[in-house]
Formats: sequence, C-alpha cells, structure tokens
Amino acid sequence: MANILLIDDDVTVLTAIRRLLTAIGHKVRAAANGSEAMKWGLDEPTDLVITDMFMPELDGIGVMLQLQKVAPQVPIIAISGDGPSNILNLASMLGAVAVFEKPLATEEFLKGVEKALRR
Repeated sequence: MANILLIDDDVTVLTAIRRLLTAIGHKVRAAANGSEAMKWGLDEPTDLVITDMFMPELDGIGVMLQLQKVAPQVPIIAISGDGPSNILNLASMLGAVAVFEKPLATEEFLKGVEKALRR
C-alpha cells in the first residue's frame, strides 16, 4: 500500500482516480488544486504525487517546482485533459516520472503508477 497525493480540479476525475487507486489498496489524499495540496505540505508520508497540469490557484508546474524543493525524492506523475500539449512535455523535462493524457487509459495508468512507486 502506498500513500498517494492526488491533485485535480475536476471532481469527476478526482473521484474516479481516487476510487481506482483505493480499490487496489492505496491510501489516497485528494486536493482540488495545487494551493490546497501545498497547504497540507507533506504532513503525512507521501510515496507518489499525481497532479493535473491546468488548475486554478497553483497549476501542476507550480506544484512540481514546490515539491522539488521540499521533497525531491517523491515521484510525480503529471496528467492533463487538454489534449496533446507541450505542458506534458514540460512536465517530463521538469522531472515527472510519467505523463498521461485524460481520459486515462486505466491499465496504462496503473502500470505507470506501479512503476513510479518502484523507483
């Protein structure tokens, strides 16, 4: 079981991913945007962060930059529903261990999560 921080402003996506990950035994904390997630900080052990890239208040790039300062050992998966975009390429360049376009392909996404957790 891993402790995962999930950040997405789309409630439907947030709920679906949370259910998917908890169904396979992970503990998931969910935040509606990057600012909310960063207010918590990493007050609980966190094995993986999954963040949407386009959100109000603090976007995925901002989340990644802050996490790299306070917890560089925590792997980050970036997701985006805005079609093939340069933002996912930028997330990869900034250190995301995996990137996925929404809607997520469930099996591919879960393989990416497990691979990230083995790092």
